[in-house]
Amino acid sequence: EWKGEYLCSLSGSHSKTVNVVRFSPDGNAIASAGDSGEVVLWRKQDTHKTKGEGTERKKEQGEEEERKKKAAARMEGTSSAPSSWKAVGALRGQADDVQDLAWSPDGTALVTGSIENVAYLWDAGKQRSLARLEGHHHYIQGVAWDP
Repeated sequence: EWKGEYLCSLSGSHSKTVNVVRFSPDGNAIASAGDSGEVVLWRKQDTHKTKGEGTERKKEQGEEEERKKKAAARMEGTSSAPSSWKAVGALRGQADDVQDLAWSPDGTALVTGSIENVAYLWDAGKQRSLARLEGHHHYIQGVAWDP
């Protein structure tokens, strides 16, 4: 039996109903979208704050330690400490309800589909539209990447 555990809340960035939430392929970003037409990008916050000499090495050691803890937690069926996520940007261009979104396999782009019969291709890093894909005759209820 699977038991879910509350880890965190993504709140304060959407003004209307959220329809879709997806993790990036590397797990360090989340995209959420809904009835307002915008996509909010979230980034996992660094919990390893180090100062002084050897900062980069300490950070790498901390990240390695965190990976080990997470791997052990998965093996035991438990989770690590709650995550912290921050809204870092928004993709604006669709005028109405975004029904679905998908990250590209490399995590550099997103595709979104909405009830306005248009899909958008987005550059996730630059947070801008790359293409507006028109020609659909009905709502776009699902999107995906073909690897």
